[in-house]
Amino acid sequence: MGRPACAMIPADLGGPTGVTSLGCIGNRVYTGLGDDELYFTIPGPKIGDVVERPETVVDANRALETYHEGRRAAI
Repeated sequence: MGRPACAMIPADLGGPTGVTSLGCIGNRVYTGLGDDELYFTIPGPKIGDVVERPETVVDANRALETYHEGRRAAI
């Protein structure tokens, strides 16, 4: 969804996935949203997944970091 940002909530409520919006010019003027920023919604039932998954990714990255540091030292 390009814009308007105000349509994000109804769109999010109507589907199983998040919604991205660039925001309309009115929204950008009143909120100060930068040219390099946008909005993304997360459906309420999915918020648990969003909270849990970063922890899994961080744990995996730490394990990979240890592996690659050991490999680099061996090279």
